[in-house]
Amino acid sequence: MRDQLAIVLDATAGRFDADSILSTLITKYGVVDLDSIPHSGFWVIVGKNIL
Repeated sequence: MRDQLAIVLDATAGRFDADSILSTLITKYGVVDLDSIPHSGFWVIVGKNIL
């Protein structure tokens, strides 16, 4: 999942706390594949972890 996240975040211009994003996603959704997380939920979590 870390590799998937890196690919997604590299496509943006921002800087993010990837460890916090991964931790929150796993805690909230209990998954290890970004494709199984609701799109809107994913971006809300990413938005809360902009550096």
